[in-house]
Amino acid sequence: MALQEFINTYFIQPLYMGSAGYNVYNTITYAVILAVAVFAIYKLLKKLEIPIDRNFFIATLPFIFLGGLLRTLQDAGVLRSVLFVAPILYITEFAFAFIVLVASFYSAKSLNTQYWKIMAPVGVIIFGFFAYSYRLVYPVPFT
Repeated sequence: MALQEFINTYFIQPLYMGSAGYNVYNTITYAVILAVAVFAIYKLLKKLEIPIDRNFFIATLPFIFLGGLLRTLQDAGVLRSVLFVAPILYITEFAFAFIVLVASFYSAKSLNTQYWKIMAPVGVIIFGFFAYSYRLVYPVPFT
C-alpha cells in the first residue's frame, strides 16, 4: 500500500465517516499529537509566565464549551466544513483559542489588566454568536 493510499484510507476518509471513522492508526497518531501538544503548550505557558490556575480555567472555559457547541452544530448540519469534524475541530478550536490567549496576554500588558479579563469575555461572545446561530436554525418555541 502506497503512503498516499494509506493516508487517504486511514486519515482522510475517516474524517467524513463521523464516529465510525476511528481506527487504530489515526487513534494512535492523534494520541501522540495530543501528548506532544500538551507538553509544548505547558512549556510555552511557562515561558510566557501564564500560570495554570483558577483564572486560566475561567479564561478557557468558554472555549471548552465552544468545542461541544461546534461539534453539535456540525452534527446538526449547520457547520459543514471538515474543519468542524472531530478531531480536526479540536485542533482548529485550540488554534483559535491560543491566538485569543496570546492576543489577550499582550493586550493586557498595554491595557494594564489581566489577560483572563480579556480572554473570557471574548470566548463568551464567540460562544454566544454560535449559540445564537444554532437558535436561528433550530428555533424552540416558548410554551
